[in-house]
Amino acid sequence: MGLEMESMAASIGVSVPVLRFLLCYVATIPVSFLWRVVPGPLAKHFYAAASGAILSYLSFGFSSNLHFLVPISLGYASMMFFRKHCGIITFVLGFGYLIGCHMYYMSGDAWKEGGIDATGALMVLTLKVISCAINYNDGILKEEGLRESQKKHRLTKLPSLIEYFGYCLSCGSHFAGPVYEMKDYLDWTESKGIWSPSEKGQPPSPFGAAMRALLQAAFCMGLYLYLVPQFPWTRFTEPIYQEWGFWKRLGYQYMSGFTARWKYYFIWSISEASIILSGLGFSGWTESTPPKPKWDRAKNVDILGVEFAKSAVQLPLVWNIQVSTWLRHYVYERLVKPGRKACFFQLLATQTVSAVWHGLYPGYIIFFVQSALMIAGSRVIYRWQQSVPQGMDVAKNIMVVLNFMYTVVVLNYSCVGFIVLSLHETLASYGSVYYIGTVLPIVLILLGKVIKPARPAKKIERLIILLAIVFEEDLKSLILMEPTKSKINKMFSPARKGSVDGRGAPNLANLEIRPCGMLVQKRNGETNPTSISIPIIRVRVKYGSSYHEISISSHASFGELKKMLAGPTKLHHEDQKLIYKNKERDSKEFLDVARVKDGSKIVLEEDIVRREKRCIELLRNANSQKSLKALAEINLEVDKLAGQVTALEATASKGGKVVEKDVENLTELLMMRLIKLDGIVAEGDLKLQRRVLGVKVVHHVYLHLQPIINSSSRQNEDFFMSQDLWDIVDKGFSTPKTTQTFQESWELQYQKKLGIY
Repeated sequence: MGLEMESMAASIGVSVPVLRFLLCYVATIPVSFLWRVVPGPLAKHFYAAASGAILSYLSFGFSSNLHFLVPISLGYASMMFFRKHCGIITFVLGFGYLIGCHMYYMSGDAWKEGGIDATGALMVLTLKVISCAINYNDGILKEEGLRESQKKHRLTKLPSLIEYFGYCLSCGSHFAGPVYEMKDYLDWTESKGIWSPSEKGQPPSPFGAAMRALLQAAFCMGLYLYLVPQFPWTRFTEPIYQEWGFWKRLGYQYMSGFTARWKYYFIWSISEASIILSGLGFSGWTESTPPKPKWDRAKNVDILGVEFAKSAVQLPLVWNIQVSTWLRHYVYERLVKPGRKACFFQLLATQTVSAVWHGLYPGYIIFFVQSALMIAGSRVIYRWQQSVPQGMDVAKNIMVVLNFMYTVVVLNYSCVGFIVLSLHETLASYGSVYYIGTVLPIVLILLGKVIKPARPAKKIERLIILLAIVFEEDLKSLILMEPTKSKINKMFSPARKGSVDGRGAPNLANLEIRPCGMLVQKRNGETNPTSISIPIIRVRVKYGSSYHEISISSHASFGELKKMLAGPTKLHHEDQKLIYKNKERDSKEFLDVARVKDGSKIVLEEDIVRREKRCIELLRNANSQKSLKALAEINLEVDKLAGQVTALEATASKGGKVVEKDVENLTELLMMRLIKLDGIVAEGDLKLQRRVLGVKVVHHVYLHLQPIINSSSRQNEDFFMSQDLWDIVDKGFSTPKTTQTFQESWELQYQKKLGIY
């Protein structure tokens, strides 16, 4: 058996301990699937704990379970005896023991030499134990002061020992994650919540999603085994690397980071398949019809999102997703005081905790400090990008490309420290490219302090409204009457409803804050623990002689504040002008960026210019709707007359007798439609529609009715037309003597009227 293991390990280029770990790791897939057939919650807890302990023993040896027992015992004891402070006690003791194991085993060196130990599994276990203790601590707090994530995951009752051990050692996530919450584990085991058969029928089949994850894992492993011999990390210390030019060294750093990431993609894809097959990966149903199951509870990485990230601030959203979620809930958010805005300190502290969690190697510390700088620099580029005025799409696209290139360069430059770990090798590789990945973020951060993005330039032109008395009452009803205003908005501004791009009010319930400090859209809104309670502030708004107190999110925009003021002030949000610190604020500007705090005073004034422009636009839209309706009616009438033209043509083509009076009447009816068209006021696309419809009428008259007249007995006589129809032709045209002359004269004159010439 030993010889077979050695030959198998040699064939794929790994050591025997690593091969043993991989076999046990892949074995979590069938073991997790068998969990589904275990009867009863108690038996399921025992199976989860036993299967995790056995696989750990087979992979790392008996000592691994002894190491796991230490943080498990410390966490449970703190919850039993020190509930009021069990969260911070478990955090300190758990991380303390993990740091001790990192220092004793120095796992990074062992991994580089082909060895492996239980430190990686202990890292995942530490996060589980800490989150359980903190949620149990939150169980004694009042719900009024808790964030949504705290309310969702808080534990009011101490889990039993068998539940606790099953949660900690569940084999699907025991080795490499993902991290999940005790509340979700209990609901899954007891078939509650979204796992309840009464929710939307029986839980969905996991096989399709699991097969996708397995195929992804196979592709990732194949690509990694292909790339790793070509781009070994040891080359950073070889003389040949120092002989290369700058661009080749920078390119090799990119390929080294690119190659190393596929190993993690493989590991997380196996975990995802295992969790999905057990059923825990189910995270709810989509809102589509029919609803489709979602399986992103176990999703730990978005491969395309990492490799093609447009900004460094997106990386925490797509890389090690569940650990990023844990860091946000249990580190980042708890460092931000209520009512205060997060700053660079919270981001740096969160990244430092992440670095210590990975290990005490200088490469880890440098990488995560670098990542904090990288994100801060990317934010500067993003702010510059957002300040580009509308209409300058080329400039905005250039900023997007620059942010993407910046992210690629700095990310893969920083990854070298995560790969080589030692201080000497990290600094040597960074120095070989002149510390470009460190200099660029620092320069951008400093430039961001100097070159602050300005608001987009406003072009306000004073408009003079000259309305006839007949329209005055209609204008007042559009402006002042709320029901009519709502109808007008619904009729003429459908694109503004529900928008999230600055033209409408975003739904704050669909937003969240990540460890990077950016406000982003949730990955899913039901089971993935991503939403937080954004600080709410109260601002005093003065309008005339009255004051209004408004409670609003500190991360909202001035445009959202205007919409909230529309109700109490009866002033349309587009007609409002908000002045803060003696400066008018743009609707797209955010309150926290303008340093609006709790209790701040803002002045509201009515903007007459915007009101006039909005009213004129409403009238213009109303006229366009009226013209569009008239064109549709005429088109319908012409289509009906076209049927009669076709019938006359058919009679004439068969040699039948056509009554000349019928042809003349039909011609007159068609030409009368031209008179109606001439009276319709149209601009832009409507003008083009009017022109096309007019040509359509002329086409029926001269290409269909005229040949019928020419074939009659009066073929050589003057073409007959009533005086009403001749009025359409401008004065100065002679009476046409032939059909061709009449057609050319009429078409030329009609096209001039419609603006063709």
